[in-house]
Amino acid sequence: MLDLETMGTNPSAAIITIGAIVFDLETGQLGRTFLQAVDLGNSMLNGGIVDADTVEWWVKQSDDAKRVFFDEERRGIYDSLMSFFSFLTISTTCKDGDVKMWGNGSDFDNVILRNAYERCGIKPPWKFRNNRCYRTIKNLYPNTPFVCGGIAHNALDDARNQAKHLIAMIGGNQ
Repeated sequence: MLDLETMGTNPSAAIITIGAIVFDLETGQLGRTFLQAVDLGNSMLNGGIVDADTVEWWVKQSDDAKRVFFDEERRGIYDSLMSFFSFLTISTTCKDGDVKMWGNGSDFDNVILRNAYERCGIKPPWKFRNNRCYRTIKNLYPNTPFVCGGIAHNALDDARNQAKHLIAMIGGNQ
């Protein structure tokens, strides 16, 4: 499960955090996690776009969520993308590009991350046909409770919560 925190909602949005968790729908097991803060200025220098509505939205978020902007472990977008690529290679048993990439929205997380990979000249670590949409499943199972843990709008906490919710909705029933 992938979750991004960004500075926009369009396919070229500047990425400020990449969060992910490996999980198994059949067993309900959660696996390795990934969290990387991205330097906003570097993300913008590499084609990431910031929109005013999203800036205004971020101003209203919790101090805990906004800490990402000051994370001393921030890295450039290229290095962040390569770290995520390595994480997927090490953390999954999927063969070359066969990772099933779940994101929250058919036109958000996966699209924005793929666009960033392409802008940086890196082949994305999953095939386009392996995009999966958590938001679509969530709307098919409206009565399955969503349990929020951690910090809202922390990419890893959001990815973990979404993976748990997805497992509760369809785990073992695929």
